[in-house]
Amino acid sequence: MCYFNLVAIPRSADLPQVRAVLARHNLPLEAVPEFRKPDDLPPKFDFYRLSTWRCDCGTLIGSLSQGESPPPHERLRRSLEKKGWGKHKIERWFEELEKQETKRERERTQLAGTALPEAEAWSAVLSDLLRCRAVRSLGLLQVCEDPPRELAATYRAGFGELTPELFLRVELDVFYEFRRESVAVQ
Repeated sequence: MCYFNLVAIPRSADLPQVRAVLARHNLPLEAVPEFRKPDDLPPKFDFYRLSTWRCDCGTLIGSLSQGESPPPHERLRRSLEKKGWGKHKIERWFEELEKQETKRERERTQLAGTALPEAEAWSAVLSDLLRCRAVRSLGLLQVCEDPPRELAATYRAGFGELTPELFLRVELDVFYEFRRESVAVQ
């Protein structure tokens, strides 16, 4: 199961200016047209990836929250059954998933010191986007390959809450929306 960090940019945004800000951070802006949005997501946003990798599984974004809640096993089990997987194959797959999660937990513990620079980079990029006049708000959503029909929650915040610590605590299927209201415009 792969994870994806998606950035939500309003359809009204000045995309050339957004691309210029991202270019200063050496990041691409890759549209995700095939993304099946949860039903309760605001329709004003289009979703993009800031990576050329196939997925964002190696990311440390959300690393402090991923171990706190169990993965959505029942939803995933139903999805695999719909794809025609048998009961024993699903159980073996979940056993392998558990082994991988144990390994990831060890790696997360070892990499705790390296998580902050990645979170600081995300904070800097999104802060720069909010400082420019290209967007009034933007969002972040971390999803797995099989996105939920509904969000787990929505978190709305002002510019001041766009901190590296928040990025380390990003939760799966929670939409984070950041607004420019209290930002000094450049």
